[in-house]
Amino acid sequence: MRPSVSYVSMKTRLAAFRGRRPTQPTTSGHRLASNIFYQLGSQSLLLVLSFVFSPYVVHRLGVELYGLLILAGITTNYFAIVELGLGQASVKFLADAYARRDWTGLRLMLWTSVLTYFALSAVGALGLVALTPWLTHLLRVPQASIILTKQVLNLCALGLAVSMMGSIFSSVPRALERFDIVSYLSVPAGVGQLVLNLLLLYFGYSIRALVVGGVVIQTLVLVAYIGVARHLLHPLGRPIFDRPALRQLLGFGGLVSVSQVVVPVLAHLEKFIIGRVLTLSAVAFYSVPYNLVWALTYIPGSVSGVLFPAFSRLTVEGDHGRRSYLLVRGTKYVLAAILPVAVVLSIFSHRFLAAWMGPQFALRSTEVLQVLAFAVVINSVSDPAYQALQAMGRPGIPAAFNVLEVCIHIPLCFVLIGRYGVLGGAIAWAVRVSLNSLLLTVAFTRVTGMSYRSFVSSALLRPAVAAAALLPLVCAAAYWFPDLSRVATILGMMAVGLTYWTGVFALALDQEDRHHFRMFTGRWIHWPGLMPAAPPPVKIT
Repeated sequence: MRPSVSYVSMKTRLAAFRGRRPTQPTTSGHRLASNIFYQLGSQSLLLVLSFVFSPYVVHRLGVELYGLLILAGITTNYFAIVELGLGQASVKFLADAYARRDWTGLRLMLWTSVLTYFALSAVGALGLVALTPWLTHLLRVPQASIILTKQVLNLCALGLAVSMMGSIFSSVPRALERFDIVSYLSVPAGVGQLVLNLLLLYFGYSIRALVVGGVVIQTLVLVAYIGVARHLLHPLGRPIFDRPALRQLLGFGGLVSVSQVVVPVLAHLEKFIIGRVLTLSAVAFYSVPYNLVWALTYIPGSVSGVLFPAFSRLTVEGDHGRRSYLLVRGTKYVLAAILPVAVVLSIFSHRFLAAWMGPQFALRSTEVLQVLAFAVVINSVSDPAYQALQAMGRPGIPAAFNVLEVCIHIPLCFVLIGRYGVLGGAIAWAVRVSLNSLLLTVAFTRVTGMSYRSFVSSALLRPAVAAAALLPLVCAAAYWFPDLSRVATILGMMAVGLTYWTGVFALALDQEDRHHFRMFTGRWIHWPGLMPAAPPPVKIT
């Protein structure tokens, strides 16, 4: 297997460019572990900072303006659907061209993606501006806040265009599997956005300033990613548009966009049905635990984002055995990382909700949180298989499954919510994601010819056994947990959770995993400096 240029020595790079097989190939497992740790580390840091400082933002901004900011963000994200799945398609085909050392095709694909994204971002921004009056009416904005809402949405339209362009240029380091660069840019951007928001609120600025600050940060990120793309792929040459490349992008992205349209519906449908069948307060009792467990999806998101370009590269190289190996290892990392968190949330659900949201939420939402905690684990297990099927050029399979799930999920929600209340919504969501995980993992094994029993034993068994072996310790900690103040209770549960997570993750790793981890940490612990040395850029000839 020909290695990636990004993680080998200069001698290996020159041999690869000349078409010769290098004498010491790089370890794909080490690259996978390294990229996953980069992504998990950066996303975990940003999530913790957001959790810590969110109460201050809400307090300084006010509940009404904070709600407006959230709704504006959700609305803007939905308008990003105009990208038609080209973001995922760009990563795939750039990774394919890079694996083939097809520099001309890579340049054409990149510039075609950039120019198409520029047009689509303009359409999305103008569409958001044009629909702003209708959106203010749909959201039932009070008369006194209509002008402010329109200004915020117009600024969000500008931010949408800038963020979409940043997304397409970020596909270059992702396609080249340089997630160290992605982490080095995402962490300063996220921390900078948070610090800027805190400073603006401290000095008395309001929601308009926060949105403008967000656009400024996104612009800086866009400039940085343009510089990264020019550095990694030098020279890029002048912009050029290629119609065959566009047809290739649209053919793949069109099927991906089906999932992008359907998945948000599947993610939020039960909330609307709860509001319709029950009451608005019932929506809150469901949404609070749902949003809590949904934050855990950053774990499979970090892993699958790393796996997708690797799957594409290995598909082009024809190394199907390594591709299945990476899927098994990536799925094991996902389960080992998310299962301990779900177990602790489930066992401490009542105490946690009482300390975090109050006794009323604990009384009404404890069972909901327990069901959703394990449902998100089941949902996360299939994420690598979803990425693998898309990278193999089979995006129609997940899209067909998503359409099927909508047809099943809608009547199931009405039946279960009508009978069991908010708990019925959680059960319906758990049933839907269980079906989705089963279909996706079975589809991958059928397409690749891999034994499903082998997949389960290799990817799922070891983390599950490790979690079960250490479960009595968590149960004992929950039984002897003392009555503390609100903050002390949350900190105590976090300490128990971190200890349990560390033990499960350590036991779930095999000898090869530990070897990759030692290689990764060894790159950081050296003198002088702590930052690992980045390999030189690729020069396109």
